[in-house]
Amino acid sequence: RTWLNSVRSEEDRRLVKDAIKMAKQKEFEDKHELSKSSSQMSGDSAVLQSEIRDIRSQCVSLRKEFKILRDESRKDVAEMKAQLDRIQKTFDAMREGVTTRR
Repeated sequence: RTWLNSVRSEEDRRLVKDAIKMAKQKEFEDKHELSKSSSQMSGDSAVLQSEIRDIRSQCVSLRKEFKILRDESRKDVAEMKAQLDRIQKTFDAMREGVTTRR
């Protein structure tokens, strides 16, 4: 403010005071905007972290479901192989019976 005293004309002083006011207002607005942006980013971060937790939980559930389905399909394949073996033995026995009758 001491340099303001060195400004000679009243008109120039008024212009300098207005410029100082505008600069302070702009600084206030910038700080407010920065605070708002920071708050928004913090909120966005919390939402993203929540979504990441949900996705991880879904992945765990899907892994469990996959393991169950894999185990069930292995069981089904083993049962089908056993059934196919029984059919093959029955077929072989029937063919053996036809061959021995001739």
